[in-house]
Amino acid sequence: MKKYRTFIIIIILIIIGLYAFSKYSSIQKSKEIIKNWKTVKVKKDTMDVIVNTTGTIKASTQINIKSEISGKVIKLPYKRGDRVSKKTIIAIIDDQQQEQSYLQSDAAYKSSIAQLEKAELDKNYQAAYSSVSIETKEIALEKAKLTYSQSIKQLEETKQLGQSQIDQYKAALDQQEKNLDKTLAGSRKQDIAQKLANLQSKEADMEYKLKQFERQKTLYEKYYVARKDVDSAENDYLQAKSARDSAKQDYDMAVEGSRSEDIALSVAQVEKARKDLDTQIDQVKNNIADKERSVESAMKDLKTAEAGVQQEIVNSMQTGIKNATVKDSEAMLSKSEAQREQDLDKLSKTKISSPVNGIIIDRPVNVGDVVASQTTSTAGGTTLMTIADLGEIYAEANIDESDIGRIRKNQTVTIKAAAYKEINIKGLISDVAPQAVQVQQIPTFNTKIKILLDKIEEKELPAGKTRYDLLFPGMSVDADIYVDTRKDVLQLPVQAVWKKDNKNYVTLISANKTLKDVEVTTGISNDVMIEIVTGVSENDEIKLPD
Repeated sequence: MKKYRTFIIIIILIIIGLYAFSKYSSIQKSKEIIKNWKTVKVKKDTMDVIVNTTGTIKASTQINIKSEISGKVIKLPYKRGDRVSKKTIIAIIDDQQQEQSYLQSDAAYKSSIAQLEKAELDKNYQAAYSSVSIETKEIALEKAKLTYSQSIKQLEETKQLGQSQIDQYKAALDQQEKNLDKTLAGSRKQDIAQKLANLQSKEADMEYKLKQFERQKTLYEKYYVARKDVDSAENDYLQAKSARDSAKQDYDMAVEGSRSEDIALSVAQVEKARKDLDTQIDQVKNNIADKERSVESAMKDLKTAEAGVQQEIVNSMQTGIKNATVKDSEAMLSKSEAQREQDLDKLSKTKISSPVNGIIIDRPVNVGDVVASQTTSTAGGTTLMTIADLGEIYAEANIDESDIGRIRKNQTVTIKAAAYKEINIKGLISDVAPQAVQVQQIPTFNTKIKILLDKIEEKELPAGKTRYDLLFPGMSVDADIYVDTRKDVLQLPVQAVWKKDNKNYVTLISANKTLKDVEVTTGISNDVMIEIVTGVSENDEIKLPD
């Protein structure tokens, strides 16, 4: 019995030992699992929401240079990559054919001059038998008509001008009389009140323009506006200040009132205005009389010229035939002169100049190549070279339809080129297409990003490079578009937040290393971090999913 009891006690001790060992192993295993948890703490920091895209550099001004005439290229003084100035000769076409055409048309032009001179000699010889040629009479008649018409017009203009001048002098007299009345009456209370109200209005406007100027300076420092906007706001403020100073001067003068010397001066000015008006009335009457006499004289000359033409038509029929010959010669001269000018223009077009300041980004032709004219070729002519103005460039990118709702004009962009990964080049959204296009069967929106070359620091430039030698048309760039920025917000990695029943949760680790699922409210996200609005506090430890 005693042995049996001892055996039972031993069995119980073994069971207790096994349970204690199992419990100890479980606790140790639990501690080991806790040690292997991936955790993160809730932190407060600035969060930038960025849309990433790629784009292609393009020049704002890019021109394909073509020749207006066909021919062989005999000179190309500049190669691809060279900078050229506006009006610089950049290509020369063989001009032998154009020069030959010009010499022929020049000879025809000189021959037409000789024929015209002969026709005029014949006309003059025929006119010797007549006292005055019909053409001379017609010219005299046209001159007389013109003189008469001009004299009528001058008479009307003199009357209108005279009346206008009289009205001006009357207005000046009325104004001086009003000034005298005002000076005698002194500054009225309502005038002073009106000028005070005007002064207060100008002061309020000046204060508003000053605030606008200071706001534009702040926006410029943050790269939200251009320098010209700051200059414009400063100019508005200075104009408002000048208007305020003028209003104050008017108010001060109104408060002082009239003085004796002011009254004397106003009386003298009234008398002078009356004398000026009387003098002007006399002067206008004399001018009208002179013009009326000119009209009468012109009418007599016109009648005399009309009679002379009729007489010459009767006396000289041969003169009309000679005049017709002269007219034909003049027409031939005009025609040959036009052909000569056309050939000279074609000759000048063999030398092609640059229409802009820029850099040659492509030159597909070489000396000796034959090019087609852009005006006569059905294909639009041969492109000699392409010139781009790299002073203003932009990146063209396609934004996915899922991101376009967050894109708007003037958003800040950081651009990086593969050749200069260490340089962050600033830019701004300048244009967003209102209609999507299909790119690999995905609706995307064409977006233009203005590149702010003048914002690149000198110290960031590679050796031997300027701001305008970094980016060239056709280069691909990465663009980070800053669509939202919030400062001092609680945030966690996006993988720390999980969903259940359309609600967001995180797994919170308490001080005694226990786990608790906590519902949270989230805000903005940049695909790496997510804003936590409510549910946890700064420095709380969160378990990441396994």
